[in-house]
Amino acid sequence: MSLAVALLGIVPAWVLFRRSLGRAPQAAGTGVAAALHRLWFAGWGFDWAYQRLFVRPFVEIARINRAIS
Repeated sequence: MSLAVALLGIVPAWVLFRRSLGRAPQAAGTGVAAALHRLWFAGWGFDWAYQRLFVRPFVEIARINRAIS
């Protein structure tokens, strides 16, 4: 039964993928697709967020602490 359920999901996905494969290069140039591509290939913005949420505040606190000491 579980094999049948898995195949019922895989087969339609494969058909839809094959059908939309020819439209992929056209869609890649659109604004939303280009933005998603940049986001995915920039590591989901994790480095940018980590830098601003953790590194910069820590460096600023260390700089203030050094000035006080």
